[in-house]
Amino acid sequence: MARAAARAGTCYSLSTLGSTSIEDVAAAAGDGPKCFQIYVMRDRGLTREFIQRCREARYDALARQMGFRATTLEEHTIWQSELRARLRQISGVDTM
Repeated sequence: MARAAARAGTCYSLSTLGSTSIEDVAAAAGDGPKCFQIYVMRDRGLTREFIQRCREARYDALARQMGFRATTLEEHTIWQSELRARLRQISGVDTM
């Protein structure tokens, strides 16, 4: 997708929960515009690490995720659990 976005001259936006690394998207997008949608974690060190990786990969913008709307406590708990598992997979660190 990042490669296709670059060919079309449009921005590709990678989520913190994306299945591709910051660096792999940057390589695929080449000189095309790149944005990273960042969730601010309780572990501020991890948040800073994501930001630094975006700088090093020459991302053009950060989009701060302000929150998640869940209609029930159960949905929110499931979402948090999935987020925690995905971030642990990406970073090897328990973030919450």
